[in-house]
Amino acid sequence: MLQILITSLCLTLQAGDFHGELLNGTKPGAGKADVVSLILLDQTMQPVASLSDVEGAFTLTYPDFQPGQQLMVQAIKGGVRYSKTITDPNQAVQITVYDNAKQLDIQTQMNTVVLYATGNILQVGRFYNLLNLSNPPRSFVPDGPSAEFPLIEGYQTAELSTRFERSPDLRQSPDISDGVMKLRYPLKPGNTQATVSTSHAYSEMGVPLSIPLPENTPDIRLMVAPATLELEGPGITLIEKIEGENLAYWAWSGPGNLLSLNLKGASLKKELTSQSGQSRGEIQSQRSPDPLNEHRMTLIFILLGAILVFAVLGLVIRPSHSKPGGSQS
Repeated sequence: MLQILITSLCLTLQAGDFHGELLNGTKPGAGKADVVSLILLDQTMQPVASLSDVEGAFTLTYPDFQPGQQLMVQAIKGGVRYSKTITDPNQAVQITVYDNAKQLDIQTQMNTVVLYATGNILQVGRFYNLLNLSNPPRSFVPDGPSAEFPLIEGYQTAELSTRFERSPDLRQSPDISDGVMKLRYPLKPGNTQATVSTSHAYSEMGVPLSIPLPENTPDIRLMVAPATLELEGPGITLIEKIEGENLAYWAWSGPGNLLSLNLKGASLKKELTSQSGQSRGEIQSQRSPDPLNEHRMTLIFILLGAILVFAVLGLVIRPSHSKPGGSQS
């Protein structure tokens, strides 16, 4: 009997029919999408099956499916991408899609800043929450930028990534003009996280920074590495130093829209950065639960030489243009 069940399961998987349903998150009725695709999660990240003008239930057929392959269903509506990974090929996938809106009230919040000095370079990471709390829920796809981030004066390089909830990070190609980074990217209902990373010249004698914040920001948690760095400025206090991680927590109390500080002290030497003696996994396993754990992991990536770690998934399926209707996982 067990052998019969196993054989039956294998035949079901190899049949290659994947069922799903589009749900309408904006109003009653079935969800609609311009395109629904089945994407093989490998190095190519290419669709292996697609349907056009889909409403409600659908079936995607992939005759070459092999048990163990990782697949994702992606629906595109009005240029916005809604995706879900298939965890059980025998279960129908449900994907919620939304109407688009050109004008919505998006709340911009920031509560964490990372400062990391290595050699003569200071790297600054700012973590934003872009909250789309529209009612009824709609995706924000404006004609212009969906968000703007004033940059710190004197920056050398600037990068931007976004993440929607638990999806992989996506590297963005923002417009930068007059000291402002402009994000052209749809904001789905919920929380889209944006990370703005800039590099600056650093001197152990001291570097002044004026970090722009969203209007009326109440407070900011600063994560600083190495722990030998000292911060001075109005409203700034030291919370704790974690010697085992060579990391310090500082806090800034507002409210306000500008965090002014002076940073000084010995930076982490470049030759020590690659000889920290701990892998990412070792560092992660030694940490205790922390509400900032997500940002702590980002900091560790910075310590290992990459402020932003972007999944191949986002880089490949994202189109080259950067209009508001661009990709979103």
